[in-house]
Amino acid sequence: MSEVRETDLAKIYRKKQQIKDLEAEIADLYERMGDLTPDSYVAGDFILKVRENRRFNAAQAKRALSPAEYEKILKTVPDAKIARAVLDEDTFAMTQKVVGVVREVVRVEDEDA
Repeated sequence: MSEVRETDLAKIYRKKQQIKDLEAEIADLYERMGDLTPDSYVAGDFILKVRENRRFNAAQAKRALSPAEYEKILKTVPDAKIARAVLDEDTFAMTQKVVGVVREVVRVEDEDA
């Protein structure tokens, strides 16, 4: 039994806006602290832990490793960008798996307003 109600959509819309506003407020609070070096900072009952967020970077690996080391970390895997470029739309669609649905609430704006 599916039912879409305006009140539910309005509430979702408002909550998402509140989340955006809260995220902006949090970002502003972090910005006021300035650039902090990785460390733990104590303030009253709270501890702010600042650490580097590291991710593997293929270009960095190629520069940092010897050719032999770099060769050891390579592997051949199918690539979506290449598949999309070389396959027709129907064939590419056969390679895709539905992993969920996207739900978006959009507020209708009055053109006269």
